[in-house]
Amino acid sequence: EFIPAARESGAIWPIGEWVMQQGCRYRQNTHPYLWALNVSAQELVQAHFVRRLLKATEAAELSDLQYLVLEISERGLSAYERLASALKQIRGRGIRLAIDDFSFDHVSLRRLETLDISYLKLCPRVTACLDQPMSRNLVRGAVLVAGDLGCQVVAECGETMEQLERLRELGCHWGQGHLLQAPGPLEDIWQLLAL
Repeated sequence: EFIPAARESGAIWPIGEWVMQQGCRYRQNTHPYLWALNVSAQELVQAHFVRRLLKATEAAELSDLQYLVLEISERGLSAYERLASALKQIRGRGIRLAIDDFSFDHVSLRRLETLDISYLKLCPRVTACLDQPMSRNLVRGAVLVAGDLGCQVVAECGETMEQLERLRELGCHWGQGHLLQAPGPLEDIWQLLAL
């Protein structure tokens, strides 16, 4: 409920700005871990988004931008023509791109070919029903597409060991979910990363 309300009210922009600054700052303190920041299509189409992003990376003194990942939802790519320039500039700086909530619903495979993406993050609707042949085939298809694109697949919703093992067997490279790490306070994350 929060994200749609923020988009409708226009609050998504200051929230996005704060997240971008904090994410870059945290990223600097956690080399060599990746930090992924969700970005809305509305933010990306703003005229000065790339400049603000680069300003945030400079303020955080990030020297190696390949450890920063911007996630945009598959649905957001429906406005691809308006996003293409920003996405190209972002990739040109070495920042990685991830397609979040990927389910083959909103973007064509041809469009994916034109994007220089690093990760396809499978939608939980796809990964949660692995007992169904269609879901397994969608995961297999995503892994095949990712191989052709030279990117990796992140399976969201690995909530049981059985599900995680099935996703691994289907070829997923990464997993994301409560089973692997539940959300928590920043202090707990710092302790985890210090291990």
